[in-house]
Amino acid sequence: MRVLRTVKGKQMNSQQEKINEKTLEAEILPVSPYLGKIRVLIHPEIMDLMPTYLKRREIEMQNLKEYIVSQDYDSIQRLGHKLSGHGSMYGFEQISISARNLEAAAECKDMNTIKTETHILAEYLAHIEIAPQGDL
Repeated sequence: MRVLRTVKGKQMNSQQEKINEKTLEAEILPVSPYLGKIRVLIHPEIMDLMPTYLKRREIEMQNLKEYIVSQDYDSIQRLGHKLSGHGSMYGFEQISISARNLEAAAECKDMNTIKTETHILAEYLAHIEIAPQGDL
Protein backbone atom coordinates (compact mmCIF):
# COMPACT_ATOMS: atom_id res chain seq x y z
CA MET A 1 0.00 0.00 0.00
CA ARG A 2 1.37 3.40 -0.98
CA VAL A 3 0.12 6.76 0.21
CA LEU A 4 0.81 9.63 -2.15
CA ARG A 5 1.55 13.07 -0.79
CA THR A 6 0.06 15.76 -3.00
CA VAL A 7 2.43 18.69 -3.03
CA LYS A 8 2.44 19.81 -6.66
CA GLY A 9 4.98 17.62 -8.34
CA LYS A 10 7.53 17.40 -5.52
CA GLN A 11 9.10 14.14 -4.39
CA MET A 12 6.82 13.35 -1.49
CA ASN A 13 5.95 9.62 -1.40
CA SER A 14 7.72 6.85 0.49
CA GLN A 15 9.81 5.81 -2.53
CA GLN A 16 10.74 9.44 -3.24
CA GLU A 17 9.18 9.19 -6.71
CA LYS A 18 8.39 12.35 -8.58
CA ILE A 19 4.65 13.00 -8.83
CA ASN A 20 3.52 14.81 -11.92
CA GLU A 21 0.99 17.58 -11.19
CA LYS A 22 -1.42 16.05 -13.73
CA THR A 23 -1.53 12.77 -11.80
CA LEU A 24 -1.97 14.09 -8.28
CA GLU A 25 -4.18 11.96 -6.09
CA ALA A 26 -5.84 12.82 -2.81
CA GLU A 27 -3.91 11.57 0.19
CA ILE A 28 -6.70 9.29 1.31
CA LEU A 29 -5.72 5.95 2.71
CA PRO A 30 -7.50 2.96 1.20
CA VAL A 31 -10.39 1.49 3.14
CA SER A 32 -9.30 -1.35 5.38
CA PRO A 33 -10.80 -4.77 4.61
CA TYR A 34 -9.93 -5.90 8.13
CA LEU A 35 -12.49 -3.90 10.03
CA GLY A 36 -15.68 -5.63 11.07
CA LYS A 37 -19.16 -4.43 10.26
CA ILE A 38 -20.58 -1.42 12.07
CA ARG A 39 -24.24 -2.09 12.78
CA VAL A 40 -26.51 0.94 12.49
CA LEU A 41 -30.11 0.60 13.66
CA ILE A 42 -32.58 2.45 11.46
CA HIS A 43 -36.21 3.26 12.15
CA PRO A 44 -38.26 0.66 10.20
CA GLU A 45 -40.34 3.36 8.47
CA ILE A 46 -37.29 4.74 6.64
CA MET A 47 -35.47 1.47 5.85
CA ASP A 48 -36.66 1.64 2.23
CA LEU A 49 -34.86 4.99 1.83
CA MET A 50 -31.48 3.59 2.85
CA PRO A 51 -30.20 2.18 -0.46
CA THR A 52 -30.71 5.56 -2.16
CA TYR A 53 -29.36 7.47 0.84
CA LEU A 54 -26.17 5.38 0.96
CA LYS A 55 -25.70 5.52 -2.83
CA ARG A 56 -25.77 9.31 -2.62
CA ARG A 57 -23.09 9.23 0.07
CA GLU A 58 -20.87 7.16 -2.26
CA ILE A 59 -21.23 9.81 -4.95
CA GLU A 60 -20.50 12.56 -2.43
CA MET A 61 -17.35 10.73 -1.31
CA GLN A 62 -16.10 10.73 -4.91
CA ASN A 63 -16.91 14.44 -5.14
CA LEU A 64 -15.12 15.07 -1.86
CA LYS A 65 -11.97 13.38 -3.14
CA GLU A 66 -12.10 15.58 -6.25
CA TYR A 67 -12.52 18.68 -4.07
CA ILE A 68 -9.46 17.63 -2.07
CA VAL A 69 -7.32 17.23 -5.18
CA SER A 70 -8.39 20.65 -6.46
CA GLN A 71 -8.21 22.16 -2.95
CA ASP A 72 -11.78 23.43 -3.33
CA TYR A 73 -12.34 24.44 0.29
CA ASP A 74 -15.67 26.12 -0.41
CA SER A 75 -17.17 22.93 -1.88
CA ILE A 76 -15.74 20.85 0.98
CA GLN A 77 -17.30 23.24 3.47
CA ARG A 78 -20.71 23.14 1.72
CA LEU A 79 -20.67 19.34 1.54
CA GLY A 80 -19.68 19.09 5.20
CA HIS A 81 -22.55 21.38 6.16
CA LYS A 82 -25.02 19.36 4.09
CA LEU A 83 -23.91 16.02 5.54
CA SER A 84 -23.84 17.24 9.12
CA GLY A 85 -27.49 18.19 8.87
CA HIS A 86 -28.91 14.84 7.92
CA GLY A 87 -26.45 12.14 9.02
CA SER A 88 -27.68 11.78 12.58
CA MET A 89 -31.28 12.41 11.50
CA TYR A 90 -31.17 9.09 9.65
CA GLY A 91 -29.23 7.31 12.40
CA PHE A 92 -25.69 7.78 11.07
CA GLU A 93 -24.13 9.84 13.85
CA GLN A 94 -20.57 9.32 12.56
CA ILE A 95 -21.51 10.94 9.26
CA SER A 96 -22.61 14.06 11.15
CA ILE A 97 -19.51 14.08 13.35
CA SER A 98 -17.08 13.76 10.44
CA ALA A 99 -19.09 16.24 8.38
CA ARG A 100 -18.93 18.90 11.12
CA ASN A 101 -15.18 18.33 11.33
CA LEU A 102 -14.87 18.61 7.53
CA GLU A 103 -16.83 21.84 7.53
CA ALA A 104 -14.67 23.39 10.27
CA ALA A 105 -11.42 22.18 8.67
CA ALA A 106 -12.42 23.59 5.29
CA GLU A 107 -13.16 26.94 6.88
CA CYS A 108 -9.60 26.94 8.30
CA LYS A 109 -8.12 25.45 5.11
CA ASP A 110 -6.72 22.57 7.16
CA MET A 111 -6.11 19.95 4.48
CA ASN A 112 -4.59 17.38 6.86
CA THR A 113 -7.77 17.29 8.96
CA ILE A 114 -9.92 17.20 5.82
CA LYS A 115 -8.02 14.16 4.57
CA THR A 116 -8.22 12.45 7.96
CA GLU A 117 -11.95 13.01 8.27
CA THR A 118 -12.49 11.88 4.69
CA HIS A 119 -10.70 8.64 5.51
CA ILE A 120 -12.75 8.15 8.69
CA LEU A 121 -15.95 8.77 6.75
CA ALA A 122 -14.92 6.38 3.95
CA GLU A 123 -14.09 3.65 6.50
CA TYR A 124 -17.42 4.16 8.23
CA LEU A 125 -19.44 4.05 5.01
CA ALA A 126 -17.59 0.97 3.77
CA HIS A 127 -18.31 -0.99 6.94
CA ILE A 128 -21.82 -0.05 7.99
CA GLU A 129 -24.52 -2.67 8.09
CA ILE A 130 -28.03 -1.35 8.47
CA ALA A 131 -30.75 -3.15 10.40
CA PRO A 132 -34.22 -2.10 11.50
CA GLN A 133 -34.52 -0.96 15.10
CA GLY A 134 -35.74 -3.80 17.26
CA ASP A 135 -34.00 -6.34 14.99
CA LEU A 136 -31.08 -7.33 17.21
